[in-house]
Parts: sequence; C-alpha cells; structure tokens
Amino acid sequence: MAAMTTLVAVVGSDAAAVISATAEMAANVTIETVGEVPERPIEAASVITQTWSRARRHGSVYTLVDVDPIGAVVAEWARRLRGEDNDLEVAIGSASGTLPDYYLVARELPDPEIHWYLGLVRSLSASRVLTSDLVPSAVLGTLSSLPSGKELPGAAVLAEQARVWVPLPELETVGRLLTS
Repeated sequence: MAAMTTLVAVVGSDAAAVISATAEMAANVTIETVGEVPERPIEAASVITQTWSRARRHGSVYTLVDVDPIGAVVAEWARRLRGEDNDLEVAIGSASGTLPDYYLVARELPDPEIHWYLGLVRSLSASRVLTSDLVPSAVLGTLSSLPSGKELPGAAVLAEQARVWVPLPELETVGRLLTS
C-alpha cells in the first residue's frame, strides 16, 4: 500500500520527545514512536517494521518516526566499525520494505552513525537526507521546505551496503563541516 503521507525518519538521541512536541505544534504532523528497541537484530527489526507499518497508514501531510526502518543494520554496522561483537549479517537479512521519504538527522549524531547518513545515504540521494538541530521549531522549518529529488532505494538494497561501505578517515572533518 502506498503511503498517503510524507514519511520522515528523525534520527537522534531525543527524537521521540522532539517529534512529540513538533506534532503538538502543527496540525498537519502526526507521529509514530518505536518505544523500546530490543538489542537482538531480528527482534529489533520486527519492532521497527511494525512501527513503520503503522506510520504508512497515517493520512496527515507529514508523519515523523523516531527510528530508521533499518536502524538494526545501522547499529550493527557501527558496532562492526568500532571493532565490537556484532550481528551485521543477521541485521542485513532482517531488512526489508521501503525507506522513509526523508531522513532528518541530528547534527550531533555520533561517529560512525553520522557517516552512515551523511556519507552513504546522502550519496544515494542528497536531497533526501537533511540535517537539523532536533528542536521542534527547526524540525517544522525543515518540513516546510523539503526539497524534491531522487528517491532512496529499498531497505534491503541499502542494508546490503553495510557489508562494504566504510567512511574514509579524511572525510570525518568534511562530515562535521556538513552538519554545521
């Protein structure tokens, strides 16, 4: 079923509180929050998929969701880059469905997660990955001027990139400059 709303994944540490406050300020914004995400990738993917399924049924102009539909992949990819035990292959295998219409990424997202969004995902569709301060007024401002452009690929296609994509060390400074 096609979404009847513009779906925006808001990525950052206070995303749930920010999207709740944003929805209270604007009648054309609804939200879906994920709540507690399990640690294990298969369970995390299931909870996240259910959240996005509910979000797609909204009829408002914008629906904000406080989690990436492939958040389990991003978390396991980050663990792998940090040299920690990870279940990246399980997370990749659990990824399915579509991505949001837009990602709204907190400027202060930590490394390496910031590189996933501003490096890999932005390289696939620069107009669909935006940075913002995660405060309701800034989120509303961003929503009021969303650019058009190439759509993001499906979740499984993007998840596959976690096997091979590694941010270049010299791009760390560039990534920080892009978020300022």
